[in-house]
Formats: sequence, structure tokens, C-alpha cells
Amino acid sequence: RRIFRLSDTVLNKMNQVCETVFTQKLTGNLAVWAKNGVARFLVILMLPVWKVLGFSEDRQTMLSKNIDTLLRDGAVPIGISVAAVAILLSALYFFH
Repeated sequence: RRIFRLSDTVLNKMNQVCETVFTQKLTGNLAVWAKNGVARFLVILMLPVWKVLGFSEDRQTMLSKNIDTLLRDGAVPIGISVAAVAILLSALYFFH
């Protein structure tokens, strides 16, 4: 009887913790990432290229804002989409 009560208490607490972590926190973090994450990831990938090309800090900031605006508005040029897919597929193949 005590074992059942103890296991019931432990499993209920684990359920509460999992609900808090996965349902509330993870969902909120994924929503934030879905809103801004792709643009940030693309800027991180493009930053070394811009530095090699010799773009100034102001130009890099402007390009990063332009990418963010394009992704937010849904008007992403096809080249950026193809590059993102190629990088994703390469990463999946590499880590397979």
C-alpha cells in the first residue's frame, strides 16, 4: 500500500514537471525561435562571408536587418531558401 502511494506521488510530480517543461516552456521557446531563429541563423552563416568580402559594420547591420525583414514578411529570395535547404540537408547527411 505504501509503495503504491509513493509511486503515485512520484509519478504525479514527474507528470507536473514534464508538463511545465515541455508544454509551457518548450512551446514558448519554440515560438520565439520560429519567429526570429531562422533570420539569426542565416545572419550567423553569412557574417564570415560579409567579413571576407570587406563589408563595413554598418553594411553588415543593414544586411542583417534586411534579411530579418524579408523573412518576417515572407518575401525570401529563392537563393536564400535554396542555400538554407542545402545547408540543412548537408548537416543531416553529415550527422547521419
